[in-house]
Amino acid sequence: MIRASLAALCLTALCGPVLAQDADMVVRVNRLEGQVRQLSGQLEQAQFQTRKLEEQLRKFQQDVEFRFQELKPSPKVAAPAPQAVAPVAKPKPASIPASGPAVTPASVPRPRTATAVP
Repeated sequence: MIRASLAALCLTALCGPVLAQDADMVVRVNRLEGQVRQLSGQLEQAQFQTRKLEEQLRKFQQDVEFRFQELKPSPKVAAPAPQAVAPVAKPKPASIPASGPAVTPASVPRPRTATAVP
């Protein structure tokens, strides 16, 4: 019996530091797992912000490109060259007699049209 209690005492004395080391290891592993969770969360937040900023940048670039395209004249729609047109002389108004003007087809001036020069 003395031998059994002595063996138990020796076993406890030898195993005590081992159990304490195991407990320290468990605490350290738990802390490391917590840090990994925290860092994973921070990484996900940074990735989300990066995606959001990339999307904003893409929209900004599209907007700027659209505005530049609006400023450039389109090569398909060129302004037509102005053509020389002879000025049309307006007839002077004639004095109207008190009885009223006599309107006949021959007295109505025809509007002048510009003729094309070959």
